[in-house]
Amino acid sequence: MSLFFPPLSGEPTLGKKLDILLLEDMDSDAELVEHELRKVGIDFLLRRVDTREDFLRELERYLGRDIVRTVVCNDRRPPEGLLKRYAAEGAEFVEIDLDGKRIRRADVLGGRDLARHDPEKIARVLMSL
Repeated sequence: MSLFFPPLSGEPTLGKKLDILLLEDMDSDAELVEHELRKVGIDFLLRRVDTREDFLRELERYLGRDIVRTVVCNDRRPPEGLLKRYAAEGAEFVEIDLDGKRIRRADVLGGRDLARHDPEKIARVLMSL
């Protein structure tokens, strides 16, 4: 997951450095994000975190304390075949162990060949909040 933060002044981002907070636990995936941004000529400052706690801390540092009302977490495991394929590449499925009033668990998993979040499912969850 990555969040792109525009300048706080509300000015257009064209020609300005883009401030990005990236939640990514795989070095290779983070490097790919950076490579693709450079390839298309985007000037950016990237802060990478690899835990949800660090992500929330950085997000609240940028936006202000207690700004995060709800965290949407996928609660469906990918199929075993897909999990085995990811394990062969050194990746593993992370079980969400968050609880509390700010946590909204939902099946937001999509895709067949890759474990990805389904944007339509995410939209339905967001609309239900």
